[in-house]
Amino acid sequence: MLKVFLAAYILGVSLTLWAMRSHYLILFITLFCLIPLSSGAIVGNRLAAQITLSNNPKNYRRKINRIFLAIATIATLIILGVQFNVYRFLPLIVRLYLGAYHKPIILALGCLTLGLVVSIELSEQRSRRQLRLLLGVVVGMMLPLVIILYYTLPITGIASEALVIEGVVLQTTSHTCAPASIATLARLVGLDPNLSERDVVKLTHTTRKGTYSLSTIRAMEKLGLAPNYQWGLTIDDLIAVDQPAVLTVKEPVDGVIFNHAIALLSVDAKAQTVTVGNPLYGRQILTFDQMKGYWIGQAIFVTYPPKLKHTF
Repeated sequence: MLKVFLAAYILGVSLTLWAMRSHYLILFITLFCLIPLSSGAIVGNRLAAQITLSNNPKNYRRKINRIFLAIATIATLIILGVQFNVYRFLPLIVRLYLGAYHKPIILALGCLTLGLVVSIELSEQRSRRQLRLLLGVVVGMMLPLVIILYYTLPITGIASEALVIEGVVLQTTSHTCAPASIATLARLVGLDPNLSERDVVKLTHTTRKGTYSLSTIRAMEKLGLAPNYQWGLTIDDLIAVDQPAVLTVKEPVDGVIFNHAIALLSVDAKAQTVTVGNPLYGRQILTFDQMKGYWIGQAIFVTYPPKLKHTF
């Protein structure tokens, strides 16, 4: 059983890493569902056979319960950790990947559990009543997985034609602030004067939950913006770096505060103001005091060209 599980795991890791690096997100998500599902079915089959042949099936039942408990514990820790940002002590690269891929991981764990449950329960002859009960359990397990899948799939097709005001690309959906900000920066530095929000969405694979930092960095790399991600910054750092950037802020909209991405266009240390391209409203000039409590100290700087002569 262990050899089968390890083989399935190695195959799954290889294929998903290839799909992930190839930017085939839908294929990546599909593999993240099918491989754990089939792995769970294989392992469940083996466990069920051992229960049948064993003189002490209770030991194997306890083993199955421990497997389910371990899966539930891992999923709960991931969800709580991401939701309440308790993984700040982890290396930056780990946090970036965990933030970007926690939903596919939860999806994979759910599919693994589903494969285990179905294969174990179908290993014995069941009455119609038991089969109906199993069907209800399967439907109950699949419902949250479908919801997670819905929020994991990219929204490439729903972005509209580009809206540009004073050089700032506006977002056309409630999810695409980061792609719009990237398009603004690409236009600002002259890499692509016609780049649209829709073009960038194809690179960021933005979902209905927005765009993760790792996806933003990868899209900027692909566009040649040479991104440099930093966190725990202050206004003094923005002055010192003196480069455009994608900033993460807390945007109040109708009394509700959302995580939001804006484009930093320039910093005026003498006037103590920053000029930003807010994809919700267009070009804005904010004072240093206004940035306090609004900007959370995260930035993905554009380091190409090395120093940009601002025209704002």
